[in-house]
Amino acid sequence: MNIKDTSFIKSFQCFRKKELPMFLYTAVFDLIFYFILILSIIIFMKYILPEAAFLFKTKSFVDGMQNMPMTSLFALGQEINNSLYTFGIFSGLILITLLSSFSFFKGLIWAKIFNEKFTSKKFLYLLVLNFSLLLFTILLFGFTSNYIVVSIQAGFFSFIVFPILVHIAHNANALLVLGKLNKFFKTTFKKIYLYIIPYIIIVGTAMLLLLFLSFIALTFKSIPFNIRIFINMLIFIAYFNWAKRYIGLIIKKAL
Repeated sequence: MNIKDTSFIKSFQCFRKKELPMFLYTAVFDLIFYFILILSIIIFMKYILPEAAFLFKTKSFVDGMQNMPMTSLFALGQEINNSLYTFGIFSGLILITLLSSFSFFKGLIWAKIFNEKFTSKKFLYLLVLNFSLLLFTILLFGFTSNYIVVSIQAGFFSFIVFPILVHIAHNANALLVLGKLNKFFKTTFKKIYLYIIPYIIIVGTAMLLLLFLSFIALTFKSIPFNIRIFINMLIFIAYFNWAKRYIGLIIKKAL
């Protein structure tokens, strides 16, 4: 096979003058999603985490509640009720926002990569699909926590479960946008051997890029931290947008 015909070489066509505007277009979609993600994390830290900490602390009050005056019990009950309400409302809103923005912007990116139309119907299907994957992950985490110690569970999820879920999520989202979800098992598992070298290249290059950026950060300490973080985020957004195109070519090859 001519090396020019490989998916790896073809993936760099996105940097050609003709394709570059579309590449930047999809990079902007990713940037918007990560802006929403960062904003959600800030809201979580400011509003949800304190409420969760308070609810956790109330467990220590249980033993002494029988000695508390009625007025204090009532005030505590009201505070717990307000914390539960705040925790539930903000958690639900953040979950809906992140799932919706992830499904919408990632769907748009795959649609642009495959030159497909991204309809409201596809968006709703992606929303259901990604919610199902999230629910499966939570259930799997809860199930394994009963049988695996925390230290081993962290490694199990980081090096086994997470890579598999990323592979499943990428393929499922891409195939749904392509209208080829019926070929999910064929492209995702039966032909998984096609993805081994691309994933090694993508992960290996990402690690080298991280080391390079760390070296730059240590060398140019005068650059403000926030600016360095923003530049690094832009670089990784561009990098993983290229990686999506690479994986997109492998998915089409596996069909």
